[in-house]
Amino acid sequence: MNRREFLKKGLEGIIVGIPLIYNCGKNPVESELEKLSIKSEKNIYIWQLSESRKRLHIKGTLENISKNIYYSKLGDYFNAASEQDPLMIAGDSGGHLEKYNEVNSSWYELNILGTLIEGSKFVCIKPSKTYSIDALLSINKDEEEKGEYRFRIDYYRQKPFILPYKAYSNTFEIK
Repeated sequence: MNRREFLKKGLEGIIVGIPLIYNCGKNPVESELEKLSIKSEKNIYIWQLSESRKRLHIKGTLENISKNIYYSKLGDYFNAASEQDPLMIAGDSGGHLEKYNEVNSSWYELNILGTLIEGSKFVCIKPSKTYSIDALLSINKDEEEKGEYRFRIDYYRQKPFILPYKAYSNTFEIK
């Protein structure tokens, strides 16, 4: 690489970095509040016992109540469409399950979401549109995961997908 190419690459890096520096003190959660509405179908769920595991299928809705298109890693990679319904909250996706910890009054993420066989992918979430969401949970037969839960969805306004916005569902109980 000659000096001219070196300087050009350096200048490109500075130009790309300026918006990041400008926005580093801003909280994306605050600037995007109330853009996605996430609701579970029920307020109370009960674990279902299978041969060796406890399973639970939670359904709900996600509505984009803004005028912007957003992107989230909630798509089933097996489906080639850029917009999908239902959206999948699964392991290694943009959807997360959080449980409330009464001891320190905080939320923490659990890794009990089922996975998609082909994996997950980014899909668009169009403005003023409601999508159904599915989440499959699974724990060992002898585990107890009762408590208060919510979903968190990481989403983005544009590519590249950095610094996600976060949307939270209503809380629901699992018994």
